[in-house]
Amino acid sequence: MALGSADGRGGPSGDVILHSARLADSFVQVFDHHWATGHSAVSARCPGTGGAPEDYSPREREVLALLAAGAKDEAIARRLGCSERTLRRLLTSLVAKLGADSRFAAGVRAVRLGLLD
Repeated sequence: MALGSADGRGGPSGDVILHSARLADSFVQVFDHHWATGHSAVSARCPGTGGAPEDYSPREREVLALLAAGAKDEAIARRLGCSERTLRRLLTSLVAKLGADSRFAAGVRAVRLGLLD
C-alpha cells in the first residue's frame, strides 16, 4: 500500500491510497536510490545544492579542510586571519551554498562533491 498526496498539499481531498505491491516496491526503490546517492530530481534543479568543485574558492575549501581535520572555530579564524564572527558568517554561507541544514551535513556534501581531496 502507498499513501500520497495527489494535489501536493496533503489536504483531505488530495490524499490517495494505492493498493499495489508493484507500485509500492517502485516507490521504495526510488526512495532508496535517492537516499543512497544524496540527490533528487528536485535538488538537481534547485540552487544551493552544492554545485561543482570549481564553484568554491580556495578559502572555502580551506575552511572545509580545517573543519574535516577537526579544527575548532577559534583556530580556523586565527588561521584565516579573521574574527570568529566573520568565520561564523562564512560558515553559514558555506552551509547554505552546499544545500545543507547543518555543519555535519555540509561536510558530508563536501566529501560527495570531492571538495576535500
